[in-house]
Amino acid sequence: MRQDLITHGEFPSTHIFKAFSKIGHAEEFIEKGLFRMGSLKSYRETEDSRRRDKTEGFSHTREPGQVIQVYFDRNCLDNFKVTEESGYIDIHSALGNPVYILSTSLPEVNINYLKNKFGPFIVQINNPIQLAHDITKHLKNRIEKYAGGVEAAPVSYTKSKQVNTRSDNFRLSTLSYTQKPSCFSPEHEFRFIIINMDKPSKRITHPYLEIDLKTPISHAKIINV
Repeated sequence: MRQDLITHGEFPSTHIFKAFSKIGHAEEFIEKGLFRMGSLKSYRETEDSRRRDKTEGFSHTREPGQVIQVYFDRNCLDNFKVTEESGYIDIHSALGNPVYILSTSLPEVNINYLKNKFGPFIVQINNPIQLAHDITKHLKNRIEKYAGGVEAAPVSYTKSKQVNTRSDNFRLSTLSYTQKPSCFSPEHEFRFIIINMDKPSKRITHPYLEIDLKTPISHAKIINV
């Protein structure tokens, strides 16, 4: 089934890195365009503590707003006072649709950190937007329905932090799949994101999507560092 999809988002101007724990997986990625995209749910539940983030898929910021406080008289609960003043309120958001990501890292990542945490075989991808286009093209022929095509975005390490502006609904939706706690910031993560839009009864639930581009990724190579 053909779908009207288009690549969108924010792309780095240079390269990105992808770490693999097995040389065979790195070679399949480059030589065949064969790889997996993992669901956000799988990252919440994975047994691999290096990758597990129990807050994945849920955003949280403290944003400017009107704070309502109620003061009770301990000696008489019928005697209370309500005040409203400017302050910061907790804002949470989540997306009900299944979200799948291909996780990579921006150029500023420490390669040794990347190797130690995710695997020693580092692939450098020199044309991130072309990879996104290729994944979007692949999605057009899948039976599932997807929102818009591949979205690309760097991860924001602002979860639970205080910010100075209010987020609109679009921003809150985006944060639900691009925000992580600051403890993950050394990863300098850059994500390729797809959102399943099927009806709840037909939504995909498996932890990974197998992506087969059926062509080599000519702009990617294994680097020796």
